[in-house]
Amino acid sequence: MKKLLLPAASFLLLSVYLSAQTKSLPVKENKYRINLPDYWGKGKKAWQVLSDKLPLICDELKDKELCGDDCNPKYTVELYITEPENLEYYTRDIPPSPYTNTRYLANNNLNKPGYSIYDYLYNPANSYYATNGGKWKVTTSYSFRCYLLLVDNDQNILSRMILVDTNETWSVTRALSTLQDGVDLSTKTPDAIIEGNKDKINPTLKELYAIIDEKILLLREDD
Repeated sequence: MKKLLLPAASFLLLSVYLSAQTKSLPVKENKYRINLPDYWGKGKKAWQVLSDKLPLICDELKDKELCGDDCNPKYTVELYITEPENLEYYTRDIPPSPYTNTRYLANNNLNKPGYSIYDYLYNPANSYYATNGGKWKVTTSYSFRCYLLLVDNDQNILSRMILVDTNETWSVTRALSTLQDGVDLSTKTPDAIIEGNKDKINPTLKELYAIIDEKILLLREDD
């Protein structure tokens, strides 16, 4: 099983702790709770979609009422999310804008027939490219899994609803710049650029949550 993302894992541990704190309260057989990360704050449509949809597809939640954190419900819906598996990286260099200063061209003897400014600027061997180029776009292709788990008050998993599965792939594109990072990327190979910048080019937890949010909203169309 893929490793849980740390924020999500911490969230589940907190849910277990809160559940333990409410054990002293009577079990509300007609109540259930939905636990979601803070990304889904008050007013998010996902809450309404889940509260409308879950009782229709989970027999255990049929005719049950949604409750807050101050009760000990019979059932709880938890979010389970794995860390993304990066499938492939694509890199594309962004050449610098042409430098058309006539004095620059004259000083470098580029004003001669058959020789283009592009022949000079886009040649990685030239110092101009090394100091003004080195800008890359990196696209990361990835997959991950996300379920809604239905658990009882003893933390037994009763069922799961798949929101995102590994047969789906997603991508995110980042721009890397020498001027921004202070590193001359024009002298690096694509593999070296990827290896040295994974913290910048991999998907963020917020981006995964945005995908999950879209999946939840699509549940409305299943009626």
